[in-house]
Amino acid sequence: MCFLMNGGNRYKFKGNIGFLSPVLNYMTGSCDSKSDIIRLRRPSGELFKLPVERVNTMRILAALFLGLFLFSASTACAFEQRGALILYKEPLYEFESARKGFCDGLFDVKNGENVPDMRDFRDYHCQGRYTLTLAGNAGRTVTLFGKFNFAQDWGYLIIVKKDDRKVWLLDLEDLPADQWVQRNGIDNTGAYSAFYHESAQFSQNVSSVKWGKWWQGATPNP
Repeated sequence: MCFLMNGGNRYKFKGNIGFLSPVLNYMTGSCDSKSDIIRLRRPSGELFKLPVERVNTMRILAALFLGLFLFSASTACAFEQRGALILYKEPLYEFESARKGFCDGLFDVKNGENVPDMRDFRDYHCQGRYTLTLAGNAGRTVTLFGKFNFAQDWGYLIIVKKDDRKVWLLDLEDLPADQWVQRNGIDNTGAYSAFYHESAQFSQNVSSVKWGKWWQGATPNP
């Protein structure tokens, strides 16, 4: 014999349906026997029956819904934890096969948290090239340096967002040197301005990151 509890009321039934309480949402219970038919009494007093096969189906569906909920919640949490700046290091495909993927990783930088030394990045020492995305409001400014501790002699790239859309930059070196450049937003990226102080293989050597304006005047003095 089994029992269901609802608001202090006790209901008898046959079959193991304690797991149905999250689905039915108004009964809890347990039992020590099994039957082909499960008999339940609604809180209104009405009796109804459920075949065991249907209960098993409901149990599977409840488990699937719970799994989907937990997956979507964990995915949303993971996206919320991503940094405002995401550096993606990818292989040098002109030298390596795309199938190998030896150098392939993401480095997140939270807004306002300067990184003087990127060697904590797991893929820092592998041979690859950086691309990036930059999220946030218009005016957000970040600089990538080709050397540790924000040193300027191995090049740097300043990016200033001009709208609230995410900026995607796939080639860090495809910019004229030592001048401000304006890029309008298109379908896949927001608008931004950039100042690139050129250095050989800069996109492979990014080693520190600094937020905000650090130079004096309108234009940095390389």
